[in-house]
Amino acid sequence: MLTDGNHETSIIKHIEVDPIDYLVSYLHKVNPEIVHMGYQGFYIINSNMWDGQNLDNYIFFHHGAFSGPVTKGTMSVSRYSSITKADVIVSGHTHDTWYVEHPFYEVNQKNKKVMVKTQYHIKTGTFKQEYLQPNGFQIEKTVLPKPLGGWWMEYSRDFDKETRHYCIPKFKFYKAD
Repeated sequence: MLTDGNHETSIIKHIEVDPIDYLVSYLHKVNPEIVHMGYQGFYIINSNMWDGQNLDNYIFFHHGAFSGPVTKGTMSVSRYSSITKADVIVSGHTHDTWYVEHPFYEVNQKNKKVMVKTQYHIKTGTFKQEYLQPNGFQIEKTVLPKPLGGWWMEYSRDFDKETRHYCIPKFKFYKAD
C-alpha cells in the first residue's frame, strides 16, 4: 500500500504528473498486489471465523498534517482519536517516529458492559537521510535530524472466555530500522 503525501500532491498540482502512480506501475512487475491509496483512508482487516462470523478491524491512515518541533506531532493523538472506528491510526508528515496507546471506554453492544479498548497511534518516520549534506531544504530551514525507519505490525486474536472465540484483536508493533 502506497499513499499520497504533500510532496506528491504538490507535483500533481504543478506539473500534472502522479509520481506514486508511476512507482506503483513499476512495482506491479514485482508484486501486483501493491495498491495506490489516497491521502487518507481505511484499510480493513477482515477475519472469517470458523463459525462463519466475520470480524473486522480498521486501520485508518492519513499522510499527516500536524507538526510540532517540541511535541513531535504527538498532539495529533487527541485529534485522530475522534476516529472511533479505527483500531490503529497511522500517520506521517513530521518525519518523527513514535507509538502511543490511547485507551478509551466503549459499551459492548451485545452484553451492554463497559469495557476499555485501546486505539494505537503510529507515526511512521522517514526513510531518507538528508542531514549530513552541506546544504538543502532541511539544512537551510534548521530542521534537526529525524529517526530513520518505519514500523512492523503483528496482528492476531486472543481468546474471549465469555464468547469462547478468538475474537479479541491483538496488535503488536515493532520498530523497523
